[in-house]
Amino acid sequence: MKILIHTPVSNRAWILPEFLAALAAQNVPIGVELEYLFDVNDTQDNSREILDNFVPPSVRRIEEHPWPSLLMADHEWSIERYRRMILLRNNALALAKHVGARFLFSIDSDVILDDPQTLKHLIETDVPVIAGVFMATWGNPDATPLPNVWQRGQNEMTDEFLMGIETAPEHVKVGGLGACTLIRRDVWEAGVTYDPIDNLPSDYRGEDRYFCIRAAVTGIPLLACSHRRIRHVDRTI
Repeated sequence: MKILIHTPVSNRAWILPEFLAALAAQNVPIGVELEYLFDVNDTQDNSREILDNFVPPSVRRIEEHPWPSLLMADHEWSIERYRRMILLRNNALALAKHVGARFLFSIDSDVILDDPQTLKHLIETDVPVIAGVFMATWGNPDATPLPNVWQRGQNEMTDEFLMGIETAPEHVKVGGLGACTLIRRDVWEAGVTYDPIDNLPSDYRGEDRYFCIRAAVTGIPLLACSHRRIRHVDRTI
């Protein structure tokens, strides 16, 4: 069984060694073959050099995208940045199909898998879409930490949901997810992509939201897993 791991990388030299070490430490079920796809984009630091020195015992692809710099901070978004992310995510789905992967694991490069059993646990759950849960302030250190999953809409969550999502003993059905997501082959075979949905309300933005809405209307459940230690790291300088 093959799994494609996809990560966009943009000026992440400050966290990339820790991210890659945690990724390389992941245990997977017997018979699982990992492949890696790193999309280097809008980057002026030495992220590419760090990736070149990462030599996993499997296939590693590094694609560079010489786009003009957006001069934007992490977690700051524009229409153009969303457009680029849609392209990268859809290309990863296409590559997963091309190489015959059973799963695509989409993980952001500032998300650290502290538990080496995380990926194995998500794989063995064997559901169409499941995200590992973490809490983050999303670039604003003064903000209340919020999870990378939500109940509905752009980012709607009840207090009960917020209080329980970090410690839920069961996998939780959610309305949206992103940043650390395992996607099974039948999802892209059903035609689910990250393409924009133009008739949504104007504040429904983001490639992950487009993907989740498409999955939901296709009848594919979205699950969240809080059983493992996952950490989001915000840049401090």
